[in-house]
Amino acid sequence: MTRIDIVVPIRNEAANIPHLVQKIEALNLPPDVCCACLFIEDGSSDESVDVLRNLSREKSNVDYYSMANGFGEGPAMVFGISRSEADAIITMGGDDGSCPVDAIPEMIHLFREGAEVVQCRRKSLTGRAWYRDASSTAFGLVVRWLTGNRVEDQNTYYRLISRRFAREILEMPRLWRYVRFPLPSRDSGALKMIDVETVERTTGNSTYSIPRLLALACDGLLAYLSWRRLAGILAVCLLVSLALGFAGYRWLAGVVVLSAVAMLYRFLYLGRTDYLSRLVVVESSRPG
Repeated sequence: MTRIDIVVPIRNEAANIPHLVQKIEALNLPPDVCCACLFIEDGSSDESVDVLRNLSREKSNVDYYSMANGFGEGPAMVFGISRSEADAIITMGGDDGSCPVDAIPEMIHLFREGAEVVQCRRKSLTGRAWYRDASSTAFGLVVRWLTGNRVEDQNTYYRLISRRFAREILEMPRLWRYVRFPLPSRDSGALKMIDVETVERTTGNSTYSIPRLLALACDGLLAYLSWRRLAGILAVCLLVSLALGFAGYRWLAGVVVLSAVAMLYRFLYLGRTDYLSRLVVVESSRPG
């Protein structure tokens, strides 16, 4: 029997949850595959917890954790990964439009054929504003220029990971908020890619405002920076601030210095290994 946990971080998705569970249950999976949903409720203000409570009582394949505060989608997802004991884990959002459920059978098939990671790659996103596509492309180029890493193939966190790779993720705290991870080599056969057609949220509302997206982008850049590259950037900031100071622009030099200090602080904060232990569970369908 192959056990698969589908980890879904949600916030204010009361209308989406039953629909998502229904679509997952309707999938045509092999009889020796056991598929369960594990929802991580992260600071909802709607009836999401009530919906999850009722579903978990009615269905043995639905579990949930309700967190005390809204820590964000990335940490909630990693928390769910840390609570799974399945052979493989699928991470996805609560909206079927952005994470089409019909890709799950192929993901499981490729895992059973030997893949450690099956990464979905968004081929298109119907209904998305052009400036969001442009900013996403620009961000990928900046990440590659500053860090040397390519993140274009992870334009969605909809993926299947093996239990072994899940353990590796739990040892990468700097990347938990950004939820893009160094993938195995495709030549080894450990990585398989699936192109999916998506639409811009079929139900519910996105919780990502422009400030949240900018904050996530900054964390993504810092997450992929090595100490060496960070030291180089900080050195450049120091030289720039000195030049501005000598030129008489002391207030601008101060802004550069404060920005560098904030960058270093956030870099260190993202690497905290105690992050998951700070997540407080208020309610859960699982004992213990």
